[in-house]
Amino acid sequence: MKCRKPLYSHGLRALLHQLICKECFQHRELDRPVARVVRKMRVIAPASAPRELIDGLPHFPKASLHRRSSAGPISIFAFASVATIFAMLWYRSGARPETSSTTWVPVTDTSKITAHNTERNHPLPNSDLTGRDFKRWPAPQKKGSLARNVEAARPDPSSRIDDTNFLNPGKNGVVVAVRNDLQAPVVVAQSQIMRDDFVEPPPVLLASNCDPGADQAMTAELHLAFEKELQITDAKLYKPVSLALKHATMSELCSELSRQTGEPIYCGHNVADDNITIYIGSRPAREIMREVSRVFGFTWERSGKDGAYRYMLKQDVAAQVAEERLRSNDLEAEFKGIVQQMRGEPGPANERATIVKQVFSGLSRQDIDVLRSGAEVRFRTEASEDAAPLEPDVARLLIATFGGCVKQFGLWMSDPSPEAFPFSKTTDQTCFVGFHETIGEFGGLNIEGSVGVTGKFPDGQVSGKGATEHLGNGVGVAERNVNNAANNIDLKRAPGMQDTVNLDPKPPLAVFEQGHPYVSESLDASVGTIGPELLASYRFERKLQPPRPWMTSDDFWQAVHEATNRDIIADSFSRLFAQKPYQMDLYDALSAACDDMHYRWRLDEGFLTGRSEAYHWQRQNEVPKHLLLKWQKIQKTNGRLSLDQVVEMANLSDRQLNAAEVGKAIYHLWQLPEWGVCSRPTWTVQAQRVRAVARFVGALNTEQLVLLKSGELRAKDVSSELLRSVEYHEIPPESTIRVEYIPPFKYYWRNYFFTNPEPAVDDLIMADSAEGVISELAKRFPGQDKNPWGLTTGHLGLTINTGKDRDHPGDF
Repeated sequence: MKCRKPLYSHGLRALLHQLICKECFQHRELDRPVARVVRKMRVIAPASAPRELIDGLPHFPKASLHRRSSAGPISIFAFASVATIFAMLWYRSGARPETSSTTWVPVTDTSKITAHNTERNHPLPNSDLTGRDFKRWPAPQKKGSLARNVEAARPDPSSRIDDTNFLNPGKNGVVVAVRNDLQAPVVVAQSQIMRDDFVEPPPVLLASNCDPGADQAMTAELHLAFEKELQITDAKLYKPVSLALKHATMSELCSELSRQTGEPIYCGHNVADDNITIYIGSRPAREIMREVSRVFGFTWERSGKDGAYRYMLKQDVAAQVAEERLRSNDLEAEFKGIVQQMRGEPGPANERATIVKQVFSGLSRQDIDVLRSGAEVRFRTEASEDAAPLEPDVARLLIATFGGCVKQFGLWMSDPSPEAFPFSKTTDQTCFVGFHETIGEFGGLNIEGSVGVTGKFPDGQVSGKGATEHLGNGVGVAERNVNNAANNIDLKRAPGMQDTVNLDPKPPLAVFEQGHPYVSESLDASVGTIGPELLASYRFERKLQPPRPWMTSDDFWQAVHEATNRDIIADSFSRLFAQKPYQMDLYDALSAACDDMHYRWRLDEGFLTGRSEAYHWQRQNEVPKHLLLKWQKIQKTNGRLSLDQVVEMANLSDRQLNAAEVGKAIYHLWQLPEWGVCSRPTWTVQAQRVRAVARFVGALNTEQLVLLKSGELRAKDVSSELLRSVEYHEIPPESTIRVEYIPPFKYYWRNYFFTNPEPAVDDLIMADSAEGVISELAKRFPGQDKNPWGLTTGHLGLTINTGKDRDHPGDF
């Protein structure tokens, strides 16, 4: 029966009546524009809007628009009233949550759903959202009222539906939010299904020897099961999460996500030591997990059954192959650049470098493949198994570049004077040319050409000379200018990018605690007798000094979050940058700072993300954080690290130990000077000798290690292969071996390491000062010279006592 209440032709009262009155709804007493607006209000209502407001709106199928009300067209004032009511819904749902006894956890709004589905290649249907046929919510208890009793909306616990069935009812998926005071999810809005597209189910492996028909049926069944897994949406991942993690490992991130969501979230071994800096105000866990997957290229793998899912973060094989392809492309580009550079700069024809370049340009494709594989390509005047023949004319030109020699102390030494005997006039000449490449910390390709010549002088003595020519010394494609301002020009007008900010990063170690550069040029007499191992250390080598004052990328991203309150997700590596403030527009500040740090920044679904341009190289260089924490704890407890920790450092890869930027951070930021014992990026030849000693110590069993420290380990009790790793010549079986380790910044008496005919002392004297060494020496060996004493930044070597003399492989 038609409503008998007086109808109003226009105004707010007419609109409210037509929205609420069910009798008018049944007789379609509503204007077409109002029906459209009502349907839109039901669709785009915020996720946090109370259901008693949304569900009070009537349902109008599209077919009902053929009939117009006798009340006439709705006025402009009525449209304004609709907008007012819609604004009230938004205000009531989110502006004052403390006025409601019910806490609503927003998931997302329809605009975000649409943007997400469009970006992920899941566009919504082209038809108007307002024309979709939605299932109507149950009618309110009190007729004509917009308010609904919350208790009436509480579902019966006995009739609860499984979350996965509730979230995946078929083609018409739903998006849900979790209310804190209800026992089951509550429908917010219906849309195309929004699955956990950042999650990958575990792969299905099938091994069968059945007949082809059974195999095909089983494969089809497993495929359907796999596709069903892809459509699952876990409601527990909608729980809001807040994070503030600086230089944290992925394991720490997963542990924190698991703690806040209650879900089992783990980390795979191949990404557990990757570091991340993340600041999140409050976001659903699923949004954070998706963005982490996007920034790092990792995958979340889901396992388990409904209601008991487990998530594991990993880097799948495809991502590993893609990362290796990036490194290969960098090296290929570097190699082409070196070749192009050599062709463009031929140089004088009589110079050694020019001749070596000409030899290099004549390499065959097979030679280049051998060189790129890490092996050395060799040429000799006389061909051998490991070297190709060198043309006589090329050998003659190279020999002529070594000038003349004079005999001094019984040896023929190079001398540029006119009286010197020309090396080109020697007899029985031989020449060697070799090429090998090394890869820098950030993918820079270094190609070196080694030249060696020998000849017989008039007195019958055979002498040789050698030189090394650097054909290419690239810094790496990944270290070139990023130019974020040009790459992110589409974000310049994004909201907030033109706001003036003052970014002043605060380093973890105060500026006054960062010390001052104490390089080799500033050494004075107070240091005493020093050797080259001291000058090549992180303490004194100019090339190994960080910028002062310095900061890390984590300090910068923390400053951005504190100044803008934006959600941040960025990778984190051990590297020190020059610390300076950035006071300008946010867009310019991000672009300038990220250019300085060789980072790329982007905006993605509200997240401000940062990724190092050289991440695919830095992942190989990074030292696991758990090792640094362990070493730092031992140092704080004992004052210094022992030989066991130095051996543990040496067992890392050569790439990690040769990474200068990583070493700067470990030495100066983590304050672990023992890292410099086996890591000497500017003196890699000596560093290899020390590492060989440390790895020799680490390969011994417990009983052998005790004998080695006491100097009672006999050479015959150690395998010959292991001995050859530290000493190139044969060691008599009855020789005794002892390990010698002097911690960094200890003073010692250098005469202990002198061999015959210098005085040999049977004990190593070291102290915390030069006076301590001299005092102890006077007590134990009064007749010995008090000098020279030395200061070390960390010494490691072996003492091999043959009974006749002593040898000191390693640092001495």
